[in-house]
Amino acid sequence: MTTFDLLSLDQSHVEAAAEMMGRAFWDYPIPARHLPDESERARCFPHLYRSTVKMTIKYGEAYATSSAFEGVIMWLPPGNAYLSMWQSLRTAPGATIGFYRNGGRKILAGAAFQAVMQRRNAPMDHWTLGPIAVDPAHRGRGFASRLIRPMLERADDGGVPVYLSTNTEENIALYEHFGFKVKERADMPGVDGWNASMLREPQ
Repeated sequence: MTTFDLLSLDQSHVEAAAEMMGRAFWDYPIPARHLPDESERARCFPHLYRSTVKMTIKYGEAYATSSAFEGVIMWLPPGNAYLSMWQSLRTAPGATIGFYRNGGRKILAGAAFQAVMQRRNAPMDHWTLGPIAVDPAHRGRGFASRLIRPMLERADDGGVPVYLSTNTEENIALYEHFGFKVKERADMPGVDGWNASMLREPQ
């Protein structure tokens, strides 16, 4: 399978992708802990995922399983593996400010800590696997594998490692299945949660 079997996202897909990601991550531990009020989460999430999708389309590559958006995946390439708050504000100012104003401050603090861990654990050129989301209605049907395998094959062909951050034991087990190994695990200061840095060497 190649990435040509997936739908490559452009700006016309931002709303559909962001809406699905909001459903996929609705109960994900860190945002759920820091936005326990569901009405607050409903205000914050659209801003968060619009910003994420717009940033990835501009600086990396984003794909969906199909136009039905059963799942989406975000990738940042070597040379753009670390994105700054300035890039976020420049790419999606409304979404970034809206996210911050609607309860996203602690989530942004967690993202900053994750970036420090990434620089420490992946100082070499690498691909970054960003959010991968599967609609709750389509889980357990192999969509995550369909999304992730093509780029892993591409990274292997180029001899380039792949890095990711995650915050759940379930995700660690999933990514270990694809060849990732935990490099570091640490509590995030000021954030009710921990982060794991995972790296996959070329295979």
